[in-house]
Amino acid sequence: MPNLLQAEINNNFSHFEQQWPQALTTAIGDLSSEKSHFQVSYTRISSIQAWRTSIIASMVDESSLAFFFEAQNDLLISHCLARCGSFRQALKALRSAIENVYFSMYYKDHPIELEKWSNGRHKLGFTELTGYFESHPALFGTPKNKTGLDLLEKEYSTLSKAVHGSAKHFRMTKNLIDIQLWSSDIQLVGQWASREKCVVQGLNLLLLNLFSQQLQGAKHRNLREILGIVLTKAMHKWIK
Repeated sequence: MPNLLQAEINNNFSHFEQQWPQALTTAIGDLSSEKSHFQVSYTRISSIQAWRTSIIASMVDESSLAFFFEAQNDLLISHCLARCGSFRQALKALRSAIENVYFSMYYKDHPIELEKWSNGRHKLGFTELTGYFESHPALFGTPKNKTGLDLLEKEYSTLSKAVHGSAKHFRMTKNLIDIQLWSSDIQLVGQWASREKCVVQGLNLLLLNLFSQQLQGAKHRNLREILGIVLTKAMHKWIK
C-alpha cells in the first residue's frame, strides 16, 4: 500500500512538473499587454539603484548596506513576480523592501545594536522603527506627508494583510477548486502597481530627508534626475 501511494504521488509530481511551467508561460503571455505598467515599475526601482550607487554605498557601513541591497532585490523580485502573475507574493516582497530600508537606515546609526543583531540578540518591529524615524533629527518637525512615513505606514498596513492572509481580495485561489500559482487577471497588475508606486515614493521621500545635505546644490545629478521622474510634480516644489 505505501508503494502504491508513493507511486501515485510520483505520478502527480510528474504532472505538476509539466503543468506549472505551462501555466506560468500562459500568464506571462496574457499579461504582456500591461508592459507599460512594468516599464514604469522598472523606472521607479531605478531610483533605489541610484540612491545606492550615488550616496548610500559611500556613507553606510557594509553590514547596513546589505539591508539596502536586499531592499532593492525585494523590489525587483516583486516586479518579476507580478510580471509572472504571482501577485500576493509580489506584495509580500514590497513589504520586505520597506523593512529592509528601515533596518538599513536604523542600523547605520546604531553599530552596537547591529552587532547584537548579527548575534541574534537584537530585534525591532515596524512600530518601533517608525517611532525612531519620527523623532529622527532629520525628520522631526517635518509634516509626515513630506517625510514618506505616512505613505509607508499605510502601505505596510495594507501589505501586511496580504502577508498574513487576512484580506480576501489578496488571495490567489478564488474558486476553492483549483490551486492557482499564477494569475492572468489584468486588473491585478494595476492594483499591484499602485502599491509599488506608493512604496517607492515613500522610500524616496524618507531618503531625501535623511540625506538632504548630500543633495545640496548640483550634487548627484543623475540621482536628482531620476527622482524628478519618479516623484510627482506636486512634490517637486516643496522638495526644493
